[in-house]
Amino acid sequence: MRRVPGSTMGGAAVVREPGATATVMPNACAKLSPKDAERDPATTRTDAGMAWRAARRRAEVIRSACASHSTHGAEESIVSTTSAEREIVTQRVVSAPRAQVFRAWSEPDALAAWWGPRGFTNTSRELNLRPGGIWRFVMHGPDGVAYPNLIRFLAIEPAHRIVYQHGENEADPAYFIHTVTFEDVRGATRVTMRLTFATAEARAMAVDRYGALEGSEQTLLRMAEHATLMDGALTLERTFSASPERLFAVWTETEHLKAWFGPKGTTFSTCVMDLRPGGFFHYGMNTPDGASMWGKWTILDVVPGQKLVTLAAFSDEKRGETRHPMAADWPLETLSSLRLEPMGNGTRLVLQWAPWNAAPHEMELFSASHAAMRQGWAGTFEELDTYLASLP
Repeated sequence: MRRVPGSTMGGAAVVREPGATATVMPNACAKLSPKDAERDPATTRTDAGMAWRAARRRAEVIRSACASHSTHGAEESIVSTTSAEREIVTQRVVSAPRAQVFRAWSEPDALAAWWGPRGFTNTSRELNLRPGGIWRFVMHGPDGVAYPNLIRFLAIEPAHRIVYQHGENEADPAYFIHTVTFEDVRGATRVTMRLTFATAEARAMAVDRYGALEGSEQTLLRMAEHATLMDGALTLERTFSASPERLFAVWTETEHLKAWFGPKGTTFSTCVMDLRPGGFFHYGMNTPDGASMWGKWTILDVVPGQKLVTLAAFSDEKRGETRHPMAADWPLETLSSLRLEPMGNGTRLVLQWAPWNAAPHEMELFSASHAAMRQGWAGTFEELDTYLASLP
């Protein structure tokens, strides 16, 4: 097994967003009963159409910027959606063990972190994961509106299956039965989501009115991101003497990146940033020994001053994707999550990194390279610290 130098972002890989295909309606339009609504002061609206349409537009932007498929060994990471008259079924392979992926669906903090399309956050009020139990929560949309939700669990088989009822009854326009199954795929997990509606008309309304297909694409992708990073990811933490806003600017603006990003002694031949969901960062570097290296991020999520989620891959001058120039078994794609948290007069930076859509041998190589990556990032962080201290 070959030792892989440095890191991905600070001296190596970068990527695309695999084209997640759809399910339906991740629960922003669930309704509370009148009694439940009285107990929930955050209830302000149950028709989430405007927010879902915004999510739909955002999904289209991301999808248009990314490739339509990616592979997991010999398996497709995204399996084409199939639709019966009253059903929508979607699958995604997640680069994490089944028990870990199930935790993303069953732990309150984990659920709240990824549930819903991009731009939504969640507040859990009650979660009782057992047959007959409920999950009561509020989704906070990018339009500033709170959407109360109520789910009733019908069946739970740990690490195998979750079945729940969404909506009060079949007369509720938000009603459907959601079955989620988890299957081993050579160390990864295939997640299958099956939504069954009361009628074909109810399914059509979910798709047409709420942008349910695109919203569910984003929800399933966010789940995969969170589950992938829960255990076993490379995690780096450091506190910098700068505000979150300044640190985010230095991390994302090209005039700053050119001054500190990458291995010591490298210079940029290309440095282009399109900072938005579905956008990209494309760069070319020249090393002191005359070699060149290209990288690309595809931007999945961005919250200025707080968060940046990207897929990273090695690249070329045409913004394509290439394998690691020194390690053919390195994952073609890696997932990166940057979080910035205020801490006194500075900022705590948390950077997580994990393989994405990787075959087992690629995941093993990534794990075996953690020490080398930590060493590479230590030097990159020193460069960043020095650069921040030089700013007025």
